[in-house]
Amino acid sequence: MMSFIIYLFEVSICLIAFYGLFNLLFKRLTFFNLNRLYLILMISISFLLPMFDFGLVKSIPILSVTVETVEIGMRSLEQSALTLPTASDFLIITYVLVATMFFLRLIFRLFSIFKVTRLGSRERMDGCNLIRHKKQEFASFFNFIFVPKDFNKETIESQTILQHELVHVQQFHSMDLLFVELSSVLLWFNPVLILWKRAMKLNHEFIADHACVKNQEERKNYIELILSQSMPGIDFDLANSFYHSPLKERIVMLNQSKSKQSFRWIYLSILPMLFGMFFLFSCSTESEPANGLEKVEQLTEPSDVFKVVEEMPEFPGGQDEMMKYIYTNITYPQEARKDGIEGLVVVQYVVGKDGKINDAKVVREIGGGCDEEALRVVNSMPKWNPGKQRGKIVDVQYNLPVRFKLQ
Repeated sequence: MMSFIIYLFEVSICLIAFYGLFNLLFKRLTFFNLNRLYLILMISISFLLPMFDFGLVKSIPILSVTVETVEIGMRSLEQSALTLPTASDFLIITYVLVATMFFLRLIFRLFSIFKVTRLGSRERMDGCNLIRHKKQEFASFFNFIFVPKDFNKETIESQTILQHELVHVQQFHSMDLLFVELSSVLLWFNPVLILWKRAMKLNHEFIADHACVKNQEERKNYIELILSQSMPGIDFDLANSFYHSPLKERIVMLNQSKSKQSFRWIYLSILPMLFGMFFLFSCSTESEPANGLEKVEQLTEPSDVFKVVEEMPEFPGGQDEMMKYIYTNITYPQEARKDGIEGLVVVQYVVGKDGKINDAKVVREIGGGCDEEALRVVNSMPKWNPGKQRGKIVDVQYNLPVRFKLQ
């Protein structure tokens, strides 16, 4: 689960970079369909890029991890096997709870829209469902067009508004918005998706506005229409609303000259951005394996040294089974008991690509046979499920702190 959290942060990095590129280069261009394609495609690519290792960097470092301290002689087996939640556990729990809350909020908003479709009167029009409701609101959502209850579709102004909403329906703009909303559930911590959704809805309005305007006279009348119709009503947040959209930006874009066709080449700037992301997610951090002794001695609690890899090696049955195995197989040496020797032994070992324990050694000693006993138990462990980094099986270095303490 922790690897999934890391993956989501990597997706967020992609989204921030791609939105920055859109805001810098594409936002003011009148290639609205290309902008729509960009906004949808870049979300999809952002979710896909961190999944792959493109093999640009071949060397894979040994990653060092310190597991929970095993305390011998202080608690019973059952008590010792109980582990307290770690900071990563709280992070995961918080993420799941908030994501669930956002998902339920999305379901509630969808339910609110479909509630209006049931309560309002319905009629068929150009293959769509025209829903008359109590609020003064024009909006569209999938195959539904929402209009006020007293709406007269015979007037020129009403026909223009319906033409606008039909563009949203026919081009499936609601699919775009729902896709962004679902992405926001997974990436609720990333505020750039708020800006992304706003840019997408505004681009939808540009597309529909320009479909309704054919000449200068129509443009003037259309601008007067959207100004006269901009009044408060119920805000269908998930829908494309005729009222609730940034009127200033829409008017500016309606009056803006069409971008030159040669400006389409600007979209090739996506390629270096993609290459940069390929390189970023192909690289593994190059570093020397941490010296377990130095790290442990600098900190009062060895668990503070914990480092995360994408897919951690796992003892058969998990962490609790590993603790039970150690407590079942380790004994407090008689020599150490006799001499009153207590302290922390740290055993460093590598979980190999085949799951076997390799290169086990004591990097912090206390004597009295405790060092040898801790090393013996580590070497006797069964095969682990090996760890993975960027989808590749790797060697992972562990530090196992064993605290011997007399009661």
